[in-house]
Amino acid sequence: MLNILGCPPITVNPTSSICQGQTAVLTGTGPGVVTNWQWTPTNGVNGVVMNPANGAAAYVTVSSTNPSTVFFTVTGTLASGCMGTNSIEVSTVPVPIVVTPSASIICSGGIRVLTATGLPPSSIFQWEVSNDNITWTNVTGLTGNMNPYTTQPATSTEYYRVKYSTYCFTIYSNSVKIEVAATPIIVFTNGTSSSVTVNWTPVGGGSFTITWSGAGIGTFANATPPITLTGLTPGITLTVTVTQTNPVACPGVSAGTATYTVPCVAPAAPTTTNITSSSFTLNWLGTGTFKVFYKPIITSNYTSVIVTGNSYTVAGALSNMLYQCYIQKLNCPTAGTNSSPSPTISLYTLPAFSTCPTPTPFTSSQVTANCGNTITVGLGGNPSNTYVVYFQRTCPPPVVSYSYNVTGTSFSFNAPATIAGSCWNVFAQSTCGPSYAPPFSLYTNSVAVTTQPICPAPNPAIGQITCVGFTIAWPQVLCGATAATNYKIFIREVGTTVWVNYNAPSMQKTFTNLLPGHS
Repeated sequence: MLNILGCPPITVNPTSSICQGQTAVLTGTGPGVVTNWQWTPTNGVNGVVMNPANGAAAYVTVSSTNPSTVFFTVTGTLASGCMGTNSIEVSTVPVPIVVTPSASIICSGGIRVLTATGLPPSSIFQWEVSNDNITWTNVTGLTGNMNPYTTQPATSTEYYRVKYSTYCFTIYSNSVKIEVAATPIIVFTNGTSSSVTVNWTPVGGGSFTITWSGAGIGTFANATPPITLTGLTPGITLTVTVTQTNPVACPGVSAGTATYTVPCVAPAAPTTTNITSSSFTLNWLGTGTFKVFYKPIITSNYTSVIVTGNSYTVAGALSNMLYQCYIQKLNCPTAGTNSSPSPTISLYTLPAFSTCPTPTPFTSSQVTANCGNTITVGLGGNPSNTYVVYFQRTCPPPVVSYSYNVTGTSFSFNAPATIAGSCWNVFAQSTCGPSYAPPFSLYTNSVAVTTQPICPAPNPAIGQITCVGFTIAWPQVLCGATAATNYKIFIREVGTTVWVNYNAPSMQKTFTNLLPGHS
């Protein structure tokens, strides 16, 4: 009988891996004289530098920050004439390991096939299992590497991941969740008068189809919660059904159905009148029953009161205090269902007493909204003509406030929002100290105004062209419902860079004494 022995291996030192940031000399030795040394791959693989590529010794520097793992193999011809070989791992940044599917559902007692990607070839790794995604143990019944891996039959939620260790590092894959099928339980959150967010359990990973009808109509396949439904009709009941589609059918599992009544449209922000040092009145549009919420800025909890009507006076308020207020309509559209909250407004109560003269009470003629989102305020009542003017936007949300120190009898405020129709409360107080310092006066009453849109550009036409002039005319421009009363015209000669402007109180302007033959 003849026994054929394998070729003895070549020994590589050091025998452990070389990690990122390290430099080492790989040395190959073999029984007897070894010739024809060859290291592969050659120099410059994934940031791993080897020099020289041939010979018994190879100098390796690992400097790459790119995720990679390189196995260097050395071969050589032994004295016997056979070819000896060996390999060593050179590791840089670990390659991320990803297990899929990341979330899935099985029938009770079912299994799932999991696949890990990113593992180096011939690597040794371990599948782990957990019931809570916190405490992990090695899977049972697995004696070696297996990829893909088929899970054990399960009757409750389980999590799986892969653990991979080398001489240089230990990394873990993402954890994947496997849930056991059950009739979906639907929960509604973040409801408004036009949208609602739908959640359900079990979650799965694209394992459901959601359909809805009533306040809106639609369907969405391969759905994973949360799903936000938009474009809903206020005051109408929404019916939502969630059906498991993967796996298609499990014993004892049916579609989940739930209903949600879409709230009424939120009421507009309330306005304020009759502000004193100890009280103020909130007013709003609409009829029915409302809940009024108010609080001083120094507290965190709102006081609420139910009111039938469209106004409420808060008595016993703190003086010289900033209050925040909003309202909510009750029993809308049905008993026990309330609207979304209105925008929150802020107001200052008056100081209890001041020697500084209060500005002349504001009227609608003193606080006016002009084209271009501008609010003009007329001021008076303080001999020094020094004031602080406050502008508070109440719609659209969020509520924002601005204050300006003013010297003079008027002030123009350019609303920062370019949206026409924003709502503002305007009020002021006098300052009687140097550089707008105390003492301050009591506050004026608050006047509510709505900004006007930016004026649209005129559409001019040129006619009556002569040797020395022309006439330009245009149709009337409306800023909201208000006709523009003045225009500015800009002209320049072609080839020059300077524009000359002219005021035009009417809707045409004639130019004369221009140079003949010029454009």
